[in-house]
Amino acid sequence: MRNPTMSTIVIPLFLIFLLLLPFASPAPRISLTSHSFLSVEDDSDILISQDKSFACGFYEVGTNAFTFSIWFLNSKNKTVVWTANRDRPVNGHGSRVTMRENGNLVLTDYDDTVIWSTNISSTRDQSQLLDTGNLVVKDKDGKVLWQSFDYPTDTLLPNQVFHKNSSLVSAAAGGLLSSGHYKFYFDIDYVLILIYDTPEFDSIYWPDPDHIVWDDGRSGYNSSRSAVLDDMGKFVSSDNLTIRASDLGPGIRRRLTLDYDGNLSLHSLNESTEMWSISWVALSSACLVHSLCGRNGICVYTPTSHCTCPPGFEVNDPSDWSKGCKRKYDINCHKSHEVKFFELPHTDFWGSDVNGTLSLSFRACRKICRVDRSCEAFGYKKESGKCYPKTALHNGRSHPGVDNNIYIKFPRCVETL
Repeated sequence: MRNPTMSTIVIPLFLIFLLLLPFASPAPRISLTSHSFLSVEDDSDILISQDKSFACGFYEVGTNAFTFSIWFLNSKNKTVVWTANRDRPVNGHGSRVTMRENGNLVLTDYDDTVIWSTNISSTRDQSQLLDTGNLVVKDKDGKVLWQSFDYPTDTLLPNQVFHKNSSLVSAAAGGLLSSGHYKFYFDIDYVLILIYDTPEFDSIYWPDPDHIVWDDGRSGYNSSRSAVLDDMGKFVSSDNLTIRASDLGPGIRRRLTLDYDGNLSLHSLNESTEMWSISWVALSSACLVHSLCGRNGICVYTPTSHCTCPPGFEVNDPSDWSKGCKRKYDINCHKSHEVKFFELPHTDFWGSDVNGTLSLSFRACRKICRVDRSCEAFGYKKESGKCYPKTALHNGRSHPGVDNNIYIKFPRCVETL
């Protein structure tokens, strides 16, 4: 049989290459210019920083649900540091991020509905992801017209200025990007705080609400309200707060993140293992975070903190302790409204106090709660006689070191707990 010639081999291969070419994935880009776009339908259609540390594009958050986000390229599970539409994901088909002719960077859903935009107007602009992780839109002269650093989500990166209009908002749960209820920002006294914040209830838990801010070395006298994390791992704020990473020094990728559990943590990246380690944390115990176990729930200090319900209560949702506990019994089930109290030693529910009184006898304190129909429980410190009737049970925690006992009110008609 005659051997095939070189031409009979090369031509079919060339034709195959031409057929496959339209389906090849686009190479990552370092910028978007007028009329160019990123498509949700190809996960390689992304922007990357020139040093290949960060990527920007569509991030899958659920079945057929995507956000426009920035993440670390060199960490496992693509650690997200910024998101444009964290509470309004777009469809996995037809969604785009487009650099429009007027200089506006726009995220549209499958039906061309505008979900998010930079809300600027200029000409001959381009968007670029910098080596700092900052997504910027520049005009033809290189002037920054918009930057993601001005709109943090739950993470602060080195050299990202945190100011009076900035805030970090935690994710709703581990593995999610949607907004939770923990926030980090400058309060009206110019002090950086951590707060649990919902329409029904809010509670500051850092700095320690039992301390005066000056006791923690903080000051509200400087009204500039600004802070920044530098490349060495040092965070300095105008309220005299200084944070130092345990591995302080150059050459380490870091992020300051308000985690979904309400704790503020400084993380350092080991680029060889692509894993993060915590190099500073605001609160030494998870139980110090308010509302971690929801209304009526108690955070118990053990080798690992966990949530539980008081006697006479049951959890609302075992898969989500932030929803707290509910009473098993109607507190007004007895016609004469006779009540009794169940003691929880070394336990406290911080806040929701009414008419707190010093140097009161236990019997007098109990009577205040017994006759007040709105009183759910009372806290009492035997050594000092401090009495704290409570209209609600939030921020529960239990530990042998807690200098307080809680007495929860129950109707007499409840025989056992």
